[in-house]
Amino acid sequence: MSMRDITERYNSAQRFLPGNAIQRVYNWFVRPQWIDGQRFWYRLRTRRGHEFIYVDPDRLERRLAFDHERLAALLGAALTQAVDPYALPFASIRYMDGNSAIEFDVDELTWTCSLDDYVLTSRRTESDDGSLVSPDGRWAVFVETNNLWLRNMASGECTPLTQDGVDYFAYGLEQGGSMTSLTDALAGKRLPPAAQWSPDSRCLLTIRVDERQVPLMHLLQSVPPDGAFRPMLHSYKLAMASDEHQPILTYWIIDVFTGRAIPTQVPQQRGAGKSLFYWGQFDMQVPRVWSEDSRRLYVHTVSADQRQLALYEVEAATGIARQVIAEESDTPIYFNTFRFDNPNYRVIDNGRGLLWFSERSGWAQLYHADAQTGELQYAISHGEGVVRDILAVDEASGWVYFTASGLERGRDRYFRHLYRARLDGGRQELLTPENAEHLVTASPNGSFFVDSFGRLDTPLRTVVRDSEGRVLFMLEDSDAADLVELRWRPPEPFTARARDGVTEVHGALYYPTDFNPELRYPVVDMIYGGSQLTVTPKLFPLTTGSPLGSFPENQLEDFWAPQAMAELGFLVIVIDGMGTPYRDRAFHEAALRESGNAGGAADHISAITELAAARPIWISIGWVSVVIPVEERIR
Repeated sequence: MSMRDITERYNSAQRFLPGNAIQRVYNWFVRPQWIDGQRFWYRLRTRRGHEFIYVDPDRLERRLAFDHERLAALLGAALTQAVDPYALPFASIRYMDGNSAIEFDVDELTWTCSLDDYVLTSRRTESDDGSLVSPDGRWAVFVETNNLWLRNMASGECTPLTQDGVDYFAYGLEQGGSMTSLTDALAGKRLPPAAQWSPDSRCLLTIRVDERQVPLMHLLQSVPPDGAFRPMLHSYKLAMASDEHQPILTYWIIDVFTGRAIPTQVPQQRGAGKSLFYWGQFDMQVPRVWSEDSRRLYVHTVSADQRQLALYEVEAATGIARQVIAEESDTPIYFNTFRFDNPNYRVIDNGRGLLWFSERSGWAQLYHADAQTGELQYAISHGEGVVRDILAVDEASGWVYFTASGLERGRDRYFRHLYRARLDGGRQELLTPENAEHLVTASPNGSFFVDSFGRLDTPLRTVVRDSEGRVLFMLEDSDAADLVELRWRPPEPFTARARDGVTEVHGALYYPTDFNPELRYPVVDMIYGGSQLTVTPKLFPLTTGSPLGSFPENQLEDFWAPQAMAELGFLVIVIDGMGTPYRDRAFHEAALRESGNAGGAADHISAITELAAARPIWISIGWVSVVIPVEERIR
């Protein structure tokens, strides 16, 4: 191969690096930002740039959120510089004054633009101290010097809510709180406290994590931000499994009116377990813990070995806790098929009933439980598939809305669909009939669903559906014409047999854009060594084996990195071996019982060998190269 050919291969690989490839896809990413119970906005990358879109499902309305040209002209005049209306210097907006104005932040200023007459004003942006604002907007709470502080939003006056917080035993900081503070500081941001307001804005549920005896861990920052040559040392508390001293997490109720701190009777969590607030810092949904009347809370716990789960009802006035339900297993169990996602339980019927997630049947299903006795009464979801996420509960109409995969025969078993099921255990209905992977977001009031669906070989389409699954109107159709011009072809899905010769595993095969069926190619297996997520893509242009968060950088990486590797002259394979999620319990336990096989390497070998036996692939495994008998060509 000539130097020119090598250079071109690397140039082509660079074009398909995740950050570059996605620049050639338009109109695809719709992440609704809810204004109220049903209206929302989103920022969309189109061929002319970024546009802010406003949607009111009730009125079947989709339009630009504001006049981009007019606002750009006003902002440009104020900043004394040209502003591109479709490359505005902000990525987020806030609706104000009954949605008659928007706010945004630029150059340490907060700008307000009225949408009636387009008058633009600005003020100095308040420093972000990571405040958590109360539901009534009167108060905000933040962490300072290991304690919780309360700010009066009207006067700005700040007073301490707690005073006995100390280093490594603070209020409102997660386990590894010092590390959380460190990483936030390095990223230039502060997170809100690990806490949740009661609906009446009187009380907070928060945590304390005692790490005082936990040993230190160290990070070395090789390239300090100030340009100095000497590396910087950062230390924080982190317990290893073998350490004698482990973190101890406790839940507390803080009455902001009296300043009383009430320790709850929820059992202490020792070891590596996260609080129920933890994943909120990654833009994932935090469970709602308070009852509507603010008199009760519902707090879940996970044992250090993750083999016991429990849910407790807590009396807000006293902290007295009662175990509602518990579940245990001889292998780790979780509240969701993706272990780090929002827990799949909901308290219903004014505290008398409970929707509970369990894999006790061998499949991840929803059950109805008596919240007084903890007894599972009947199954709510049905079929040999797995429940993925509870999206909404409509008690008045008697429905629970959830996503699940594997229920539709003849389709990819990983394709996610939206369903609803009767709370009384009756019928279950499919609401997204398209044979595709569906990424569904529910409106806060549960009346509408934003559904982005597609496959590897079909464009991603986003629609708005009503509570019966009917498509009300389309929002976006993705545009990948620029990739087609590069001769890009979607990865090819396949199934093969796992190490046991029986179980079906799924994977995808990536081809270089200059693929020649008359040639043989070395195979690269891009394996993910963990068992907590899937990496085989199911729709274009990102993988969906873990929650998307605020923006899907990791999922874009998983989708496009194999293509960049393929451009160097390989056929690239990704496979989800036994032990990964979204299948039956037996499939998942392959990793839970044998952690050394978490990546399913034996399944990869089996699947690649089977795939190669039917296709002209030059297999290179370790130091041994084997030519496999072939058919006429790769299909």
